[in-house]
Amino acid sequence: MPATQPAPRLPPGSAKPSPALVGRATGATLAEQLALHLGERIQQRLLAPGSRLPSVRDCARRQGVSPSTVVGAYDLLQARGLVQARPQRGFFVRETAPAPVVLPGRASPPPAPASRSRPTSSRPSAWRSAGPA
Repeated sequence: MPATQPAPRLPPGSAKPSPALVGRATGATLAEQLALHLGERIQQRLLAPGSRLPSVRDCARRQGVSPSTVVGAYDLLQARGLVQARPQRGFFVRETAPAPVVLPGRASPPPAPASRSRPTSSRPSAWRSAGPA
């Protein structure tokens, strides 16, 4: 019987890389895919408000992508109001998360309800402000 090789040992304190969550098979960029995945986790409260996202380098290593891809994903999340950047500290999940994450070219969330302003007159605005004659 051939001897089997033991599994390589990781240095203490290092995390085992998770399987990549992004791939090149879809039409979305890797940054969009990563942002969508993280956005879903935020919406599902798997990433709690106030919690810190993995560092750019750590996330890149775990996902098998470049750090610039992770920066792009974090920027997309920040633009959507899901995370906030804190200088010299990292990216954190915002306390109040907005509506579901939608990628460009995908189905959009329902439109916001129309504002209920007072009815407008059919007269031109100059007539409305003039008062009685």
